[in-house]
Amino acid sequence: MSDHAAGVSRPTILVAASGYTYRPRAACNQGDRAQLDATVQDLRAAFPAHRIVAVANSLNDGCEADGVEMSYRLAQCLTGPSDSHHRLPQGFSRAVRAAWLLFNAQLYRRGLRRWCSSGTVGLLEQVSQADFVMFSGAGVFNDRFATSVGAVWGLLAHTARTLRRPVLATGQQVGPLDRRVSRVASRWALGPLDLLGTRDLSSLDVAQGLGIARSRLVFTGDAAWSLPSDPTEARALHRSGRLPARYVVAQARFGPATGFDQTDAPALAELFDAVAAAVDLPVVFVPMEYSTGGGDSACAELIARDMHCEARILDESMTPAAAKAVIAQAHVAIGISYHFCVFAVTANTPVVGIWRTPYMKHKLNGLAALKPRRMASLNGLRSEVIAAATSFVRGVDTAPTDGSDIDVQPVPMTSTLSRFLSSRVPAVLS
Repeated sequence: MSDHAAGVSRPTILVAASGYTYRPRAACNQGDRAQLDATVQDLRAAFPAHRIVAVANSLNDGCEADGVEMSYRLAQCLTGPSDSHHRLPQGFSRAVRAAWLLFNAQLYRRGLRRWCSSGTVGLLEQVSQADFVMFSGAGVFNDRFATSVGAVWGLLAHTARTLRRPVLATGQQVGPLDRRVSRVASRWALGPLDLLGTRDLSSLDVAQGLGIARSRLVFTGDAAWSLPSDPTEARALHRSGRLPARYVVAQARFGPATGFDQTDAPALAELFDAVAAAVDLPVVFVPMEYSTGGGDSACAELIARDMHCEARILDESMTPAAAKAVIAQAHVAIGISYHFCVFAVTANTPVVGIWRTPYMKHKLNGLAALKPRRMASLNGLRSEVIAAATSFVRGVDTAPTDGSDIDVQPVPMTSTLSRFLSSRVPAVLS
């Protein structure tokens, strides 16, 4: 997309997000992509004349959202020229570059642009000309990511604040923050925000514990909640015989974030078998993450080898809306990914979420607290977990399907934008 239309500069919104493609492995997370797509859709509806520019978290990011431009200026400021040689440790080098950027932002704000480093001017100009900066939904302010992606977003927020640009965030996971360095980093990163929207109520509590004023906090829910399902691909899978009429939909992922690995495949197979037997249905695996290494499909293949019930794997790439349609048509769901569970509860498909790490506990417990009769959040793979999962799926027919079990309704993003902009950037609304 061109920076100019018919020779006239268009107003700009900068968006930091997690729904990018990691190009070295062609990795894409369906849930993160759904959040970005929903955010872009809402912004376009509110500001049809604006350019939406996605801010890359690294030089390896790519953006596949339609009509969204990707900017690498922040990443370039933190890494320097690609052919440069760094003698300092990478972390220290980036800290120095971050401090240098903020120093140059002070110069730029005072009208001393000619004194600014040439490597920072492009970014400073981009931020200063944006109407506002927005953080799309993500889980970066926690013990896993607060000092990496969270710090990058914090640097963007502080740069915007220095240049007197408003900053808001929606759908954020804040916590767990058991490490002191993570708490300090998150407090620093979130400090400049004019408005912070969280995806669950526990994140709101953690943010308030960091010292964020309650007047700056709002429960927005997760951006992917509003994702509509697209049943076109599901119908084609039904016609081809790959998707049975009734089924249990499942998902699994190995890695440090989830705490599960290949050695857990037999225990996961036992769990999925038990759930399938409880409702007398086959299992269909739907991947929520794709990569050249196989992503969730590779995990499903390992688990399916040890399963006794019928198990099918939908290993082709789907859009988030198509994946949600497959989940929506299932009798029950069981999985490990947060957004797999989000897709299920927002489609009124009862779901069992399995976690092992504090990071995933925060995600799944926060979601289950909002839909307690449509979701069970269970810890690990012990025998009592299998018993609890089977008991839950046997009782799903008695659960409400109209959303009446949610005690606290999230504030829609459109309302959040209106509240934010009416008081801080009235010129944008005119």
